[in-house]
Amino acid sequence: MKTLTTADGASITLDDEKITEFRSTLRGDLIMNDHAAYESARRVWNGNIDRRPALIARCAGVADVQRTVAFAGTHSPRLSIRDGGHSAPGYGTNDGGLVIDLSIPRVRQWLWRRQLAPYVRYFFSGSQ
Repeated sequence: MKTLTTADGASITLDDEKITEFRSTLRGDLIMNDHAAYESARRVWNGNIDRRPALIARCAGVADVQRTVAFAGTHSPRLSIRDGGHSAPGYGTNDGGLVIDLSIPRVRQWLWRRQLAPYVRYFFSGSQ
């Protein structure tokens, strides 16, 4: 069982089967707090930001991004997108939610080539 925080601050619990099913759809890693890479994966550039997301989807390609967004749409966790981790206020992470990690270069290159990255950043920064 994994408890996640939603965008409005409520808690939802996902059973292990849903987490395992989601993990099996990804080529990249799904990192939780029991993963060896969790501490390094959750850290952001600004050392004053110390947040602990429940799930970090380290996307290995566009299909991983699509599947992660679909998962987020179904379960409504608090959602952040990290694209390099240089957000001073810490928009690239959260406490208890899901982080979509786009820091793998080929994913960033795909987004930039299609000129989507500025829109992705705007949508998930809370600037709406």
